[in-house]
Amino acid sequence: MRFSKKSARLLLISIFIFVAGCASEPRQLTQAELEDPNRSIVFGYFDMQDASTKLDEVSIKQYSSSPLYFSAGIKDGMFFRFYLLPGSYQVDTFTGASGIFGGDTTRYHYGSEGRNDTAIHIQKPGVYFLGAYRYVKHDQGWFKNDKFEMKPIQSPSERELLQKLIVIVEGYGNSVPTRMKLDMLKKRLAELRN
Repeated sequence: MRFSKKSARLLLISIFIFVAGCASEPRQLTQAELEDPNRSIVFGYFDMQDASTKLDEVSIKQYSSSPLYFSAGIKDGMFFRFYLLPGSYQVDTFTGASGIFGGDTTRYHYGSEGRNDTAIHIQKPGVYFLGAYRYVKHDQGWFKNDKFEMKPIQSPSERELLQKLIVIVEGYGNSVPTRMKLDMLKKRLAELRN
């Protein structure tokens, strides 16, 4: 069977999109993986008050020979991801919707070339705070894309966000993985009180 150049190009693009999609979000975890004590929790906060969008999605990148991307849960500016194995991670991109019906989506690239302020290296299981940041817009004038930076902020604190994350996880029920997450979060909260 012969392909025209156009058909061959479309086939290659389709394969690329399929492979990229498979590499973007790892597969569903097994019960054993959900109960694996070697996994960690990461969380942080973005204040998007000065942005034209609210925070709808955060992508966390794991650096390796074949980078992986993990979607984070979002709640009132806080983002969080459970079950991460040891390795190097950072926020890669985040998105927000705007417009009357939320149909306009903006993807912000948070320094995906090299390391940014959210970069961490997980060596042992635990709870890791990526920081709290405020979106600061730098207007570039008419017909130019605006630039931005993420400035560290002191509030909400790691402790305040941990308390909110505990409430969220308590709503997940009483499964073994949920109890394990709660134990980890409460242990970290106790460390911050001392």
